[in-house]
Amino acid sequence: MRRFVVLSSIAFSLSSFAQQPKPLTKEDLVIIRDIKPDQTDLTDQLTLERETELLQAAILDTYSNALPTNLKEVVESGIQFHVNHTWLPVTKMYLGWAPEDDLEYKYPDVNYCNATTPNGTIKVNFSQKFMKILDLGEKLSTESTAVKEGAQAYYWVTIAHELLHAYQWHTKPVASLSMFPESCKSGNGFCSKEMILGTKEKIKYEEAAFAQSNTIMKPKLDQILKFADAVDKYETDHPTDFKKEAGQYRMLSKENGTFGLATRLRAGVEGSSKATTITGATKVIYFGEYRPCELIWELKDLDKTPYDEAAIKKLVSEWNVYIHSNESATVIKTFPYLKDVKDGFEALLTTMGYKSLLPTEDTTEVPADF
Repeated sequence: MRRFVVLSSIAFSLSSFAQQPKPLTKEDLVIIRDIKPDQTDLTDQLTLERETELLQAAILDTYSNALPTNLKEVVESGIQFHVNHTWLPVTKMYLGWAPEDDLEYKYPDVNYCNATTPNGTIKVNFSQKFMKILDLGEKLSTESTAVKEGAQAYYWVTIAHELLHAYQWHTKPVASLSMFPESCKSGNGFCSKEMILGTKEKIKYEEAAFAQSNTIMKPKLDQILKFADAVDKYETDHPTDFKKEAGQYRMLSKENGTFGLATRLRAGVEGSSKATTITGATKVIYFGEYRPCELIWELKDLDKTPYDEAAIKKLVSEWNVYIHSNESATVIKTFPYLKDVKDGFEALLTTMGYKSLLPTEDTTEVPADF
């Protein structure tokens, strides 16, 4: 009897050991570089080897230290990670995107692009800019533990953010205006109300991703600010690396305004303490995908005499933040269908006799509490 128990214990132990998942390694990650054969703009690219090395290390570190179980399972699925060099200017402005903005995603697909479902269209994309952040972050991490942890927390946030989008669309995909811009081709600037509603659901997904980002950041806010300070100092000490024409880190320069790396780091820290997850200039960019399309419908509802002048002024004030602020060129460049919406809104406003409410230049300030 005693021998049987011992043997059973050994068998149970061996069985338990066999069921333990093997640790994730860099060989388990599928990293693909998207680049056109005839692409000549090479100044913002790292070498293939360097990009692969940086992204492998960042994903494995994020997997081990910052991901909840559901997002670990996304990585374990073998989902493809792409380094994008082709979607200009987006890859030089933003850090990453998944199905919510991926031009290759086919709604309503719920399949990850991996070895099991190679025709799946849910994948994770990272930009040229993100690769430069990883590169600079590694370089500056030698300065102090705090700077290293700040750089680490920032890539944790970015990778987890895009993995959450992959999971969201895998679980419950939604359609949006950016996926179906033809839904705004009415000729007078009015977009499909159904697609506007879908885009609002997409923004709810974004708010969930930002809430997750805040949770990851909060224990590391001081370290992120130390990283921001280190970026500023490096730019001051190495100005040629940030020159607009050919500096290796020019996408990260403070000369890029709200898109400068140190500026974004500090804005993220500031935003993490607010009750709402998307505010200010970030809100203009995200909500700009659909809110102007709602505003033109709301203006149409106000196109009846006698005009409610207070309501019109309030509506146009919000419109000007989206379409006539310092962020507006970025919004319209990101969502080109807004050109038609802009023309339609302002033509209708002119017909109503309120054209004077529009600024002559795109200088409307984005309120801090917007």
